[in-house]
Amino acid sequence: MIEKRRQVRRASDQAIIEAASHLLRSAGKRQRDRLTRPEAADRLGISITTLDRLAKKGRLRPLRVLGPKGRACIRYALDELEQYERQYQS
Repeated sequence: MIEKRRQVRRASDQAIIEAASHLLRSAGKRQRDRLTRPEAADRLGISITTLDRLAKKGRLRPLRVLGPKGRACIRYALDELEQYERQYQS
């Protein structure tokens, strides 16, 4: 009975470790796919003020994510910036 519990506990621990590992890998990928305001403005070749104006008009959709200290940070999805480039800067 005790051995069975240990096996179940080891299996659940392994499942938790695998899930955490997957989350860390996917979080790293998501971070690479999101640009800060200065990075997004530089990518589009515009100023940060113009970037903010485009977001206010609804042409770009900023993402609000939690930063390292729990504060909200604005990021822009790389694929959305590429779509904007194709649509408006052709």
